[in-house]
Amino acid sequence: MINIGIGIGGSVKSSYSSSAVSKTQVVSELPETGKQGEIYLVRNNTVEGDNLYNEYIYVNDKWERLGSNIEISDEILSQIPTKTSQLVNDSNYVTNPENYYTKDELDRKLEEDAFNWEDA
Repeated sequence: MINIGIGIGGSVKSSYSSSAVSKTQVVSELPETGKQGEIYLVRNNTVEGDNLYNEYIYVNDKWERLGSNIEISDEILSQIPTKTSQLVNDSNYVTNPENYYTKDELDRKLEEDAFNWEDA
């Protein structure tokens, strides 16, 4: 498994970013309500590595967790292309060199089309 961090966004970001963080405190559990401008850190015993705490703010009368993690299984990771040759052309780009025109060929084609248009 791999964890990918997701940052704060949307209405929480806009409503919270207007006030500075004045205090950070470690708590064993979240209090019923929090104070504006404070980040509460709750020990995370399930994650290995550097992320020892879950971070929370109290905004709009509810708790919001900052930096949530998403778990991605090894099966999903194995399906992500790691080489250019594994990519799928789903944008209809020309990938066969035989379908390209050189500058001279393109100029000649444009002249032919213009000549045919004048004759019409």
